[in-house]
Amino acid sequence: TSDEPLIIHGAVNLAEDPKKFYPNKIGLLKDESDERVTSVRVSVPLKQLNSYSLTQMKTVLLSYRGSVPIHFIFETPEGRARLSLDDNFLVNPSPQMAAKINEIMNANSVSFIIDGKVEEMRQ
Repeated sequence: TSDEPLIIHGAVNLAEDPKKFYPNKIGLLKDESDERVTSVRVSVPLKQLNSYSLTQMKTVLLSYRGSVPIHFIFETPEGRARLSLDDNFLVNPSPQMAAKINEIMNANSVSFIIDGKVEEMRQ
């Protein structure tokens, strides 16, 4: 009944047409994220970066302090580079934090690493 993001576990029956998803567990992301998110990844096209967006990003990260490491993937046409932030920037991996970062980057840039798998955080 709310707009809060969910995590749904289940199976897909690919033999049926249309394909059907059979959930066996449904929970709020906020209830599971603290326990299962092992890191946060932010994909950043270098053309999106400027001093204003960096200042905004720092403000968001500091306002969502927590215990989960965050790293950035800087992307250019030539390739990618990864930057892991130190313990001063551990975050609380919330959907609200992801939405604010996505807004700054003007894209779906945030992914949560949950149980070793990448989960994109869509707005």
